[in-house]
Order: sequence, then C-alpha cells, then structure tokens
Amino acid sequence: MARLALENIPGERAVLGAALRDPGIFWQHRARFRPEIFVGKLHSRIVAVMNKLADSDREIASPAILGFLAVDEDDGVSPEGYLATLMTEEADNALAADLLDDLSETWARRQMATFGEALLKESTKDSRDSAIERLDRAVATVKAIAETLDSDRVGSADAAIDRMIAQVVKAHQVGHSDGIPWFLPELQRITGDDLEFSRLIGLLADTAGGKTSLMLQQAAKTAETGVPVLVLSGDQTPEECYMQIASQALGIESAALRKGQFTSAEFSQIETFTRGLKRLPIEIRRIFRPSTRDISNMVRSFVRRRGRGLVAIDHAKRVVFDDRRAGISEGVNQVFGDLKALMGATGCVGLVLMQRNSEGNRRDDPRPMLGDIYGGMGAAESFDTVIALYVEERFLALQMKNGAGRMKSEQWDRINARLNNVRGKAELIGLKVRFGPPDLAEHVEREARFTRFVSSRAAQPEFL
Repeated sequence: MARLALENIPGERAVLGAALRDPGIFWQHRARFRPEIFVGKLHSRIVAVMNKLADSDREIASPAILGFLAVDEDDGVSPEGYLATLMTEEADNALAADLLDDLSETWARRQMATFGEALLKESTKDSRDSAIERLDRAVATVKAIAETLDSDRVGSADAAIDRMIAQVVKAHQVGHSDGIPWFLPELQRITGDDLEFSRLIGLLADTAGGKTSLMLQQAAKTAETGVPVLVLSGDQTPEECYMQIASQALGIESAALRKGQFTSAEFSQIETFTRGLKRLPIEIRRIFRPSTRDISNMVRSFVRRRGRGLVAIDHAKRVVFDDRRAGISEGVNQVFGDLKALMGATGCVGLVLMQRNSEGNRRDDPRPMLGDIYGGMGAAESFDTVIALYVEERFLALQMKNGAGRMKSEQWDRINARLNNVRGKAELIGLKVRFGPPDLAEHVEREARFTRFVSSRAAQPEFL
C-alpha cells in the first residue's frame, strides 16, 4: 500500500496565491483557512495575518499583510517577493476549494501520525491509569481530529453555514453583496440581485435591439469599480467597442468620433477619457467561431492574470458546438452548460448576449418570452437569470413601414399614437430570476444617438 503524503507545499502555494489574488476566496472559505493546516512556516504566518486582518475588519490585501511579516530568518525569503510570486505564478482559483480539502486531509494525517507515536510511548510507559482509560483518551483524540476534518470539508453543513455567515458579515460591512452592482437601478429591481459571481446571466434582444450597447455600459461601469472585465466580441473589433464606450460616456456620437467631427474642447475630453480608460481592468478580444474550450482557455488565462470578474460574450450564436452534427437544441444546451460550468470553476459572472427567435415578432403581443431565447425554453435551464431588452419603438415603426398604403386610418392613428408614447424608451423584463417574481418590467430612457440607456429614475446617467 502506498504511503500518503503528510504535506502538500505546492497546494499551499496555489491556495494562498488564489486568496491573495482574489480575497473573495478567503472570505468564502474563511473557516478553513487555519494556520495549523499549513506546513510552510511563512505560509502559516500569512494565514495567521489574514485572519488577524479579517478579525479587525481590514482589507485582505498584500500591502496590509506585508506590514505584519518580516524576512524569514532561516532562509532569508523576502515576503514581498514571495507574495508577488504566489499571486502571479502559483494561484489556482478554480481548485482552491479542493486543495483546501487536501490540506485538511494532510493536517489530519499529521495529527494521527503524531498521536500514534505518542500512543506507542504511552502504551510502554508505566502509568497509574489503566489501559482502558488511556485508550478512552486515544479514542477521544481521534474523534476530535475526525470532527475537525469533517467540518473543514467544503460540502459539510458546518462549513457551508460558516461560509454563509462570512458572506453575510462581509455584505453588512461593505453595504452590498459580494457581487457586481448593475449600472441601472431598473436592472437591480427586475433581477432582485447584483451580478453574483459564479452565475450565468442571459441578455435577450432583437437584432440591433441594443444588447451590445447595454453590455458595454455595464462593462465600463464594472471596470470603473476595479472589478476585472473581459469582453469577447463577435460583432465588433476592440477599437469599435472602445469607441462606443467613449461615445456613451462623453455624449459624442460614434459617427462623429469615426469621422473626426468634434471640437477642440471635445477632443480634450476624448484624450482625458481614453487615458482613464487605459487604467481600467478591462480587456476586449475579438472572437470569430470559438468553441467553449477556446472560451475556457481565454477566460482562465484572464483569471490567472487579473482574478475573477465579469465575462461578457457577444453573442451566443458565435459559439460553435462540439459536435457539428448536433441539432440546435442539443448543441445550444452543450454550449450553455459548458459556460455555466466555466463560471462556477473560475468564480466569474458570465453575461451572454442572445438574439431572440424571429417568431416572437409575429405574435399579437411581440414582447419577449423565455421561450424566445436561443435554443428554446430548454436552453434556459443553464441560466441563473435571463433578462430581455425590448424596444417597442422599433417594432411599431416597422409595422407602420410595412403597412403604409394598406393600413386603415384608424389602425394607423392608433399605432402612431402608441409610437409617440414609447419613443426614446426601452423595456427591461426579468424573464427568469432567482430572487424575485418573474416578468417584472421596467422602462428606461434610450438615447439612440449615443447608443446608451439611462435610468428613468435618475436625472443623470452613471458612466465613467
């Protein structure tokens, strides 16, 4: 029988690197970050400092940790350089929970080995205690080790409750959940929650219905808060996306930016804005026909460099099926299932843009339904939330265009009156939500010139 290891130094490095790069991992598994389960002396000291900072409600960050550490007297290791190495080369966010399980296992094996040696000495030592009494103490000790190990496991009730409490406490301290706030309060209301990490969100709209514009606004606002953002764009180049972000933020039409039709004052605004944009943790990559494996490689590389964040995919139909012979329903289920698993493994939140089925516009009530998503109703199972963006103005304008000369005057007047009522507006609909009633709808202002959406509840839009 092979001997089991009593330590896992590479695992310790990977877990600490993940927690340093993304403190959310520490908060999620705080009860399991115990100094005694780490063999490395510096590792144990780092974990002790993390817990000390957490107890005093301070940020779990490298600068704060370094203030409590000194150069290791035995090997002269510099904590500053070592922390940097852990964050850049060793971090493994996806396996952090499993590695913590293994570290707890190796700690338990060390305890049992130490206890076994002590028990052997005890059994050969002359003592007033009977053999039964000494055995009772041995059983109690082993039982305590087993209980500690069980409570450390990621699936145990104690560990889950501890993680829940840590999340609630952290949310209370910072005033919001451990998620990404929506940039529009209307989105917050219809979903009942923030953009929570490890979840998959679907954004449904008609062709040219504004889904890319809404996504880019959310991406820019998210990056402004310091949360990393990866945009995988199948329709626009990175340059076009950045230009649209600038147009949305500055209120200068994209066409004017492309043609250089702006004043000197506006050019100064553009320069200032783009300098600020370079400092934000946002990356935009062009995709053509990627598989989910290609997307997984891009997302995991991004997470290794920047940590977990928002991943936006524009749009779902660009992603090819693993089995090119698969039907639409089977292939889409595979794609969305893979993306859901990817978000769970990396801790990112995924925002997947989808064009809705054309049949929706043929219904008497053309407002989007959950069955309109790419792949049909069954494909919705992989999503935690599905939001629809509906611009009735476009539908009514198309009705009038197609009915010109053939429509009765009463019908024409009725549609025209409705068109004037919804002009410059868009509707956000929660088709599938976890924390609220479905089909809640909110209207927002639609500023088509700048391809942006503005809250109907605020006087000014929230941008960079």
